[in-house]
Amino acid sequence: MQELFRLYGAGRWRTLRLLRLPASLPFFLAGLRISGGLALVGAVVAEFVAGSGGFASGLAYRILEAGYRLEVPRMFAALVLLSLAGIAINTGLGAFGQVILRRRGEA
Repeated sequence: MQELFRLYGAGRWRTLRLLRLPASLPFFLAGLRISGGLALVGAVVAEFVAGSGGFASGLAYRILEAGYRLEVPRMFAALVLLSLAGIAINTGLGAFGQVILRRRGEA
């Protein structure tokens, strides 16, 4: 395809816009789906660190607090909520990718 674009005299920007970016879209969407889950992990780890400094606000801090107080049901409830958040992020980004690719006729 790149040779065909070159044969028809397409410039660098036109090749980028019409060939390279659409070809890279499935890989970009897969990376977005992976990064969504990793962003949640990063937020939890950052909250563990910040939560130990006295900023008690999120689920990761609740997990630490419940662990210190030996409140196992509360700790597992927070873990379940974080797991559901991760599943929702992964499912939402997967559905977004399917909609974008289906609109382009690639799904």
